[in-house]
Amino acid sequence: VAAVSEAGGVFVLRLRGNRYSRFTLERLTGQAPRQVSALCFGRSEQLLIAFGNDLVVCDLQLRLAGTRLVGHGTRLISLVASWQRGLVLSLSSDAAIVWDSAAWVRLRAIFAAKVPFRQAQLGCGGALAGLLAGDG
Repeated sequence: VAAVSEAGGVFVLRLRGNRYSRFTLERLTGQAPRQVSALCFGRSEQLLIAFGNDLVVCDLQLRLAGTRLVGHGTRLISLVASWQRGLVLSLSSDAAIVWDSAAWVRLRAIFAAKVPFRQAQLGCGGALAGLLAGDG
């Protein structure tokens, strides 16, 4: 479980070990704290942090920012992962991007036309992606 405080503290609760770790956004991302819009766990001690239109893959063992993923023009809304397929779906109102979590490369981008995206979900072990668009 992960959470972020208004002051920029990142808390990761490890349920199996009954312990938690505390990080700072500045340390993990290399940038001053901003409002976080989504969190998602990656493979093997990785935490994905979305803020603004930036997406950063952080290494929790080293407590450092790793890969910065770019491609969204607007604020990220959500992150969804399918670790069986090694995929992460990032969503903003203007684009849905599917990432390969092994190499952190963009596999596919779907751009919203006139109606912005609102929600995304991966299903069937990551074989299907559902996108919800709406103007209201």
